[in-house]
Amino acid sequence: MNPGTGTGTDPGTGTGTATGGGTDPGGTDTGTGGSTDPAGDGSTGGGSNPAGGGESLPTILAPAKATAKVDKKGAFKLPRTTVKCPDGSACKVSGKVASGKRGVGSGSFGLPSGAAKGVALKLTRTGLATLRKRKTLRVTVSLVVTRGTAKATRTLTVTLKPPRR
Repeated sequence: MNPGTGTGTDPGTGTGTATGGGTDPGGTDTGTGGSTDPAGDGSTGGGSNPAGGGESLPTILAPAKATAKVDKKGAFKLPRTTVKCPDGSACKVSGKVASGKRGVGSGSFGLPSGAAKGVALKLTRTGLATLRKRKTLRVTVSLVVTRGTAKATRTLTVTLKPPRR
């Protein structure tokens, strides 16, 4: 472990700084740098360790913008979005879908330690009816992954497409 402050570089375009005695190479996201996606598709993750006790935070890898197709029951998967829970204890993942200030969907699930999973959410009845009426619906998705007191958050814009009739 490296006590104090160090810097870590990322395969993407940004750099991050790590504070504390953790072993996280991504560092804490800072302004224009941070853990930038090595795939170059605009996704970023929250690879940070501010606690410094060697305990890693959960991460969310997601693009800033995406398009998803909704099924007839209102369920959809966020494309190229993965949540990861580090080893140690399980994580809780929750997501909220909003159109403007109105909530139009949500979803949550548990994630065992050391696991990674894609994110699936579901629209409310009114959200699905609005989508069918408008043909497309631009929504803001807020994802939160918690592990004890550690928390990772990510907000992305998603354009939803309705199911076939």
